[in-house]
Amino acid sequence: MGRLNKNMFKPKETVNPQALTAVTLDDISTGIDELIKIEKDNQKLLANSFTLLANILEEVREEADEGAVLSQSGTVTTTDFIFMDTISAPEHPVKGYAVKNDGPNSIYVGHNVTKAGLQPSLGDITSSLSRFREIKNKEEIRFIFNRRKVENVAFIAVGGSSLYRSWLVW
Repeated sequence: MGRLNKNMFKPKETVNPQALTAVTLDDISTGIDELIKIEKDNQKLLANSFTLLANILEEVREEADEGAVLSQSGTVTTTDFIFMDTISAPEHPVKGYAVKNDGPNSIYVGHNVTKAGLQPSLGDITSSLSRFREIKNKEEIRFIFNRRKVENVAFIAVGGSSLYRSWLVW
């Protein structure tokens, strides 16, 4: 290393340290303002996430299985529908149901087939667009959903009366 040459330092060509400090502080201030803005945006996002998580938790608790069962049994005829109305008992929609045909003739079962007390048409039971499913002698059918959506279940016999057992679950 050589000695410092006095001719290398030229005061008129040197940057004023005070001006350099002001520019640097201005850059730092702008950077801090950007960081504060980003932090505020992150806090809003975090608050929205907590709200969403609280809503999801509330929905999960509302839809949790209660482990309750309501059973019904009887005779299904070919002339009248038998209904299990979940709005009457247990006073809310249920997650699912099962039906077992204990009698000699087929029965048809469908859920959410009636609204406001209107009965489905007997002619619609076996159509390709029907919401009814056939349950033959000694068969059982189950429908289980992950939400309480079943508001009613309707039964009717085909070819003669038949015995049934059914269970609502929620």
